[in-house]
Amino acid sequence: MKKFHKDVEIGHSNGYSFHLYYGPRKNGDEHTPPHLHAYYNGRNGKFCICNSYKGKTGDMFDGTLKPQEQAFVKSWILQHKSKLNRIWRSQNFSRVDSAFASNLNDIQQMVNAIKTAMAKLRYFHMLLSSKERIFYSNHY
Repeated sequence: MKKFHKDVEIGHSNGYSFHLYYGPRKNGDEHTPPHLHAYYNGRNGKFCICNSYKGKTGDMFDGTLKPQEQAFVKSWILQHKSKLNRIWRSQNFSRVDSAFASNLNDIQQMVNAIKTAMAKLRYFHMLLSSKERIFYSNHY
C-alpha cells in the first residue's frame, strides 16, 4: 500500500506559514502526535499543538527555526489552540486565520476611531490654546 500525506496550509502570519499534514491512519490512529509544521525564511519546525510525549503545547520538537521564531510560532499556536485541536481531531482542514482576519478588521476600525478622536482632541487643544493666548494678552 502506497503512503501519502496531504499538506494543507491552515494559516499565515508575518511571513510564517502553518501547515498540517494528513494521510492514511494506522489502526485508526491519527498522524501522531498532534502537531503542525511552521515555515519561515527557508527554515521549518514541527510544533506540538497539545501536550504529548514530544513536549508541551507550542514546543518545537524537530526543526531549524531560531529561538525568536519558535517564540512567535508558540504564541500563534497558543492563540489558536482550540481550533487547531478541533481541526486535528476532525481532519476537517480549514483556515485558522479567517477569524484572525476579522479580528484585524475590528482592530483597524478601533484604530481609525482612536485616530479620529485624537484629531478632534488636537483641534480642541489648539482652540483652547488660542483662547488662552487671547485671554492672557488682554489681561496682562
